[in-house]
Amino acid sequence: MRVERIVHAVNEAAAKEVLPRLQMMEEATPEKVLVSGERLGGIVIGVSIEMHFHVRAPKAARVRARTSGGEMNVKGFSGHVILNGSNGAVRAERLGGGIETRWVNGGVNIGLAAIGNELVDVRVTNGPLTLVVPQALNANLSATATNGRIDVKAPKFETLGDQTSRRVRGRLNAGGVPIELVTINGNITVESQ
Repeated sequence: MRVERIVHAVNEAAAKEVLPRLQMMEEATPEKVLVSGERLGGIVIGVSIEMHFHVRAPKAARVRARTSGGEMNVKGFSGHVILNGSNGAVRAERLGGGIETRWVNGGVNIGLAAIGNELVDVRVTNGPLTLVVPQALNANLSATATNGRIDVKAPKFETLGDQTSRRVRGRLNAGGVPIELVTINGNITVESQ
């Protein structure tokens, strides 16, 4: 694990004064690794803080990541992945297991390398959602956009039941594991790689 702490202030002296106050917590056991950054206490004017966490884990690990006010990038996991965040964007690439994502105020881009036997469930409030799937993926797709449109560009997509521009149900290739996509204010795009 590597953590970058960056402080932006009116001058270098002010930044150097704040930097030691940035607290991090780390807990490592054979079952889990937990890392987090603590917010500054008190009133801090004219200062902005960035903390970048670079964490490596085994490919089949169960991953749970959360952020508020930042970007998240996740790559190459075949285990269950849970992503929660707000006020930033998330980009996940080459995932192959179950996925649960809850995101507020930011774009979500999920790329599947494969699909396991677990549900893919992605819900976004205030942002676009893009899901990239392999061409041969077998899944049942359910997509709902309350205030947005849905565009399914997968080559072998068979619709099931009534369809609208805001509600799409269907089968990718032979069908299989469920994929549920929901946006409140944003468009949904499903495309194949």
